[in-house]
Amino acid sequence: EDHIAMTFMVGDQVDVGTLDHYEHVHFKKNRSLSGNVPIQTTVGNHETYGTLGMQSYYDHFYISELTYKGIASGTENYYAQQAGNVLFISLSSEHTGAAQMNWLQQVVTAANADPTVDWIFSLSHRPYQAEQYVGDISTWVRNSAVPLLATSSKYSMHIGAHHHLYHRGQLKNTPNYNIISGGTAWDQYWGMSSEQDFDDVQKTICNWIYQIVDIDVVNGKMDVESYSIGSVDQWKNNQLMDEFHRYKNKPAPEKPSIQNTFTGNTTLPVTIEGSPYTTTAAE
Repeated sequence: EDHIAMTFMVGDQVDVGTLDHYEHVHFKKNRSLSGNVPIQTTVGNHETYGTLGMQSYYDHFYISELTYKGIASGTENYYAQQAGNVLFISLSSEHTGAAQMNWLQQVVTAANADPTVDWIFSLSHRPYQAEQYVGDISTWVRNSAVPLLATSSKYSMHIGAHHHLYHRGQLKNTPNYNIISGGTAWDQYWGMSSEQDFDDVQKTICNWIYQIVDIDVVNGKMDVESYSIGSVDQWKNNQLMDEFHRYKNKPAPEKPSIQNTFTGNTTLPVTIEGSPYTTTAAE
């Protein structure tokens, strides 16, 4: 608690919605942390399973009490919560539709006008993209929620899960990351599913990996470190596997120039050669 302000569990806190699983899978395994560090949750598909389903989730968490700028979702399924200068928007990839989009639009509009919010993080259980089990994502998150969030200059990253591995990617047209934070529970390796390389995914690592996000409030910096506890085949002692950042208020790279000299008509195809990228920032 001297170093970590809060944790977020991005869905599938239990395997099925039963009292036994909430007691022994969620709360028992969190007891080393939960007395000292707040634990926030996101609805996963496994919360909807079992004899009690979502009712068990509703009975354990009082999320509908959370509001941002007086904006309430009116449900336990999704919510927004501000911590410091960061706004966390916990979406439900299991309860998509117009009601959640309308609520999200209200939250984004309020956050854009809020001088106390500098960073926006969104979370959903089903991810924005996935290079394994291709197509097992939330098309609502990818095609509706994240494009809306990306209109905000304060938006930083979407955090997904569902897949039991780690990936880090970036949106093509805005400075936003998307990751899969597949913490534990089940082995998922190359060769087990349909697989594909995607341009908006920079790396996929078949390990159980969690992140520590550090926000420098004064200097407008976000640093993310991703640590691995390994896999079924090989345990790792919280090994640093990836790190990335976004630093605000930095000058953009210098505009590159075209190096070709064209003196007349040109026959296609033609290769355009550009100058190297340069920058006055240490980026």
